[in-house]
Amino acid sequence: MTWLKHLNLVDKLIAAYLAFVTVMALARLGIADRTTWWIVLAHGLTAVLLYLFARLRPEDRTGKVIHDLYPLLLIPALYTELAFLNLGLGLEAVFANDAIVQGWDEALFGEQVSYTWIRRSPSVFWSGLLHVAYVTYYPIVYLGPILLVARRRQQSARQVLLATMIAYLTCYTVFILFPVAGPNFAFDHPTGWTAGRGIVGGHGLPLLPRRGHLRRRVRQLA
Repeated sequence: MTWLKHLNLVDKLIAAYLAFVTVMALARLGIADRTTWWIVLAHGLTAVLLYLFARLRPEDRTGKVIHDLYPLLLIPALYTELAFLNLGLGLEAVFANDAIVQGWDEALFGEQVSYTWIRRSPSVFWSGLLHVAYVTYYPIVYLGPILLVARRRQQSARQVLLATMIAYLTCYTVFILFPVAGPNFAFDHPTGWTAGRGIVGGHGLPLLPRRGHLRRRVRQLA
C-alpha cells in the first residue's frame, strides 16, 4: 500500500469521508439494500481513481490537472448521495429534527424568522437580490480553483480545494448525523398551499405531500 504515500491531503480527506459514509450506509440501510451496494460501488470506483492519481507520472500534466480539480465533481455527487442515505432514517425522524431546530429559533428570536420575515416585509426586489446573491455562491466555489489551475498556480488551487472540501465534508457529516427538511418544506410558501417536488434536508430527497401537511407534521412532533 505504498501508493497511499503519494496521495495529497484532499485525497486522504475524501477517502476518510467515503469510509465513514460506507459504514453509515451499511448501518442505516443494511447490507441487503440495493442502494447500499450502489453507494459501495461508487466509493469503490472513487478508490480506484485515487489509486490511479497516486501513480501519475510527473510529466502527465493532463492527469495532474484532473487530479487537482476532481473534488469539484465530487461535491454534487456526494451531496446527492445524502438523500438516499437519510432515507434509512425515515421522514418522521427528519421532521423531528426540524422541530428541534425550530425550538432553537423560537428561543433565540421569539418567532420563526424564516416564516414571518417575508410575510411581514414582502419585497420582490429584496427577495430577488438575495436569491441572486445565493446563486453566485456556486460559480465562486467552482471558478476559483479552475482559474488558479488555468494560471498554473496549482499549489494555490490545492490549498483552496483543501479548505473547500473540509467545509463541505464537515457539513455533509452533520447532514448525515442530524438531517432536517428546512423551512422551505416545513412551512407553507407565502403564495399559499402548493404541491410539488422538493428536497428534504437539502439532500435531494423527493417529497410529494403538500407543504402545509409537512408543516403540520413538524409542529405535531414539536
